[in-house]
Amino acid sequence: MKDKGNNAHSLEKKRDDVEQLLARMKHSSVDLHKTVVSVLTKLPLTNSNGTFNADMINTVWKYKQIVDSLAETSRRWAISKHFIYDVCLPDISDSNNEDYSPVYQRYAAKLPVDQFGELDQEVFVATNPQKTTGKLVKRKDRLVGDARLQNIKTFGSAWNSAGEVINTDTNSHPILDGYAGVVAGHIDDIVRQELQHSRRDRHVQAFMIAHTRDREEVQWSSEPRLKESHIHIVIAISAAKSRYQMMRLMGYNFDDLTETFEWIAQNSSDEEDMRERADSFLSTLIGAIKNYVVPADYCAALRYLVHQSKKAVHDPQKTTYSSNEVISWLPDDPGQTYDDIASIHDNESIANNLESQVLYHLQNSAYCQAHHILEKYVGARRGDKAFTFEQIGELRRLGKKQPGKLCFSNRSKDSILSLVMHWIRTKRIQFSDCQILIHAAFNDKDADALIADAKFMDRLSNVLAAEEQAIISDPAAVRDMTTYCIFAAQGGIGKTRLANAMALLMDKYRKPYQVVTRNKQVTFDPFQNYESETSVIMDELNPSSLGWAQIKDLLDPFKIPYVGSRFHNKSPWNIKHTFITNVFENGISDYVNGVLHYAEGVSSLGYLTKDGGDWNLITNDIEAGKHYVSQLSQLLRRLSFVINLAPTENGRGTSIKVSTINFQPSGRQVDHYDYVHTQDSCHVFRTVINDDLREKDMEKIAKKVIQMVNQLKVQAKEAFKANPDRLLDEVDGFIADRCDFSVRYNAKHEPYLVAKDGESVSALFQSEPAVPPTQNLITILNRTKVFLWPDVDKTKVHVDPKLNQLDALLKGYEVPIEKVGFDEIKTLKLTKEALKLVNSDHSATIWKVLNQETPRQIASEYFTVQTNKNIANFKVI
Repeated sequence: MKDKGNNAHSLEKKRDDVEQLLARMKHSSVDLHKTVVSVLTKLPLTNSNGTFNADMINTVWKYKQIVDSLAETSRRWAISKHFIYDVCLPDISDSNNEDYSPVYQRYAAKLPVDQFGELDQEVFVATNPQKTTGKLVKRKDRLVGDARLQNIKTFGSAWNSAGEVINTDTNSHPILDGYAGVVAGHIDDIVRQELQHSRRDRHVQAFMIAHTRDREEVQWSSEPRLKESHIHIVIAISAAKSRYQMMRLMGYNFDDLTETFEWIAQNSSDEEDMRERADSFLSTLIGAIKNYVVPADYCAALRYLVHQSKKAVHDPQKTTYSSNEVISWLPDDPGQTYDDIASIHDNESIANNLESQVLYHLQNSAYCQAHHILEKYVGARRGDKAFTFEQIGELRRLGKKQPGKLCFSNRSKDSILSLVMHWIRTKRIQFSDCQILIHAAFNDKDADALIADAKFMDRLSNVLAAEEQAIISDPAAVRDMTTYCIFAAQGGIGKTRLANAMALLMDKYRKPYQVVTRNKQVTFDPFQNYESETSVIMDELNPSSLGWAQIKDLLDPFKIPYVGSRFHNKSPWNIKHTFITNVFENGISDYVNGVLHYAEGVSSLGYLTKDGGDWNLITNDIEAGKHYVSQLSQLLRRLSFVINLAPTENGRGTSIKVSTINFQPSGRQVDHYDYVHTQDSCHVFRTVINDDLREKDMEKIAKKVIQMVNQLKVQAKEAFKANPDRLLDEVDGFIADRCDFSVRYNAKHEPYLVAKDGESVSALFQSEPAVPPTQNLITILNRTKVFLWPDVDKTKVHVDPKLNQLDALLKGYEVPIEKVGFDEIKTLKLTKEALKLVNSDHSATIWKVLNQETPRQIASEYFTVQTNKNIANFKVI
């Protein structure tokens, strides 16, 4: 009873709605509506007993849906046109058939050419209303040609019987004649009408493609076959049009329906007969309306033309079409193509919405390919990489052009500038990201034009400079920087490469700023070219390269510094990660001792005395010790992490240890300063970090080292939280590095200084190294390529050109080191004793020699030098 009551209420509401509809539509000036209303108003909506007539109401309700649909307006339309059903009519001559129309027999004519065999295909025809019984009938037995369209003989000469394009124009697009030519003519007319509006502010675009190779499953034959040929159109116009207008413009024949309803009104045998006939043709019109859709996603509709929308990608029956098969009308977008606008691609994982445009652009842009923008800078989630697909899409949407213009409008440029600055102020992007961001968001032509726009770039530069100055001047601003010292006892072991790889990963592949090591012949101006980078690599930085005040200022973790420049003061204000690399036998101990001896300005700090032209520590003096420790603590708290590299004993790997300071900077007294590590912060990599190491493998090493740093940072933080008054080397799990910073403590915990044993500090830090790392044998052999004479028996020359030549040397082969005369090459080879050391994993001494010698200087009991006439040439790359 409850269900019946609800059903009655629903019918009553429908009845009221359709009665109101018919009352309104009586006043329509459209012939179709007039004739349909004339039929539907004759249908009784209630029975003689006062109950609702559900069949009658539902038939009129169909008309209400049609009225709403025909009135819907939009600027964008996705349209389908079906060849067979446009150029053929149903073969119905019996006027008693509810599907009969007088139009059918009046214009019955010969069927068109069955170009794709679709007229000969069988279809299922139901023989009862429930569609439980039926028969198979060929389409050609149910259709006749339309005499009014006899000039359309075929779908088009561009396609063969398999639906493949065989005839194209000079632009490789299908030739348009036959039915395809007629449809294209309708689009021509629409575009022509739109172009008459000279003040339009929306772009006119139209695209059309013939789908002649789609396939469908056939249950009764268990074999797939071609679907009926059809054409898809996507149109964007400057002013909205209704569905009724678009259907008329695309050639839909409403006049036949109007005449049919006039016939129904005059020739129906009774009210039920009239309803059934009206219901049949209203259903026909509903079917036609479904071919005119307002796309929810314009770009997805465009990609569907070649079956690369998300839905089409997952449909096995959808054949992929070439973009050359798409015909385009782009009067307001000169130079653009369907590919540019639709952003088609073959990656189904992101085949949706604006994100696919971004993906297609990143995959196909020449700039983005050359600079690996997709792989390095753009990711799915915020924080993974520098930008997200969503972020790039948001900026891309702002790139608007006036109709007929090649460049972005001024309003569009203002919006782009505003969004970029909003992201910078909210820390979504960095100052140095702007150029890459523009190229990531816009097509190459548009990005190049925007960057070449001096007015726009000047505005951007001025706003960035003002924002930078505001940050620097803000007394509450902090930069939260961490310094990493990457040291080794020998050169050529991969310090700089590790620093670069870590900087790229930490800063999401933003390029680090490189500081050139001081040359004694030029003024050292480390930051004169700094441009807001977030990492800096100070490669092979000597303890005396920077003054003491500059070191404290530059390496302060929180304070934004100014650094003097020849031209104007620069502030490396945005640096988050500083990397210092150099060769020191005793690692951080040597660097710290060197800075506190020879950095400009330390001589006045109260712990040094001049002796014979050299500055030495004032030893065994408590006051001097206190002065020294005061400066030592300031320096160490700035050098948070030390990363030490060393070759493994067998020379085939690299050992890396990450250490951190043993105290928590807080101002409390520390009775010994040191660095500590844990078992987890030490790792042996089974590879040598040289020029032959692949970028992918280098990145893996850098990721592991960053993981070690982060884990050590967390462990130290937890240890200080649990033991705030203890040093880390007093906490279980931490291992002291036992660094020697030249300070000792007496029984009262008072500091005093001791002289460094052995080699003088000045010898270590004031003179240049005997062999620069770039010139030692490790580096040279890593970069050497060998070429043998063509007729040489490669099995007897004791040379292996395929190997890295440093590896070749350690395997016992001869390696070239110098040219002698016209055709002789001086070679180097391990002695038998040296080879035994290498094979027994005791090669540290050999590595030391290789690190200290150049090819011309080599002289050691572990090597033999000879000539080899079998080597044609060699080069160091």
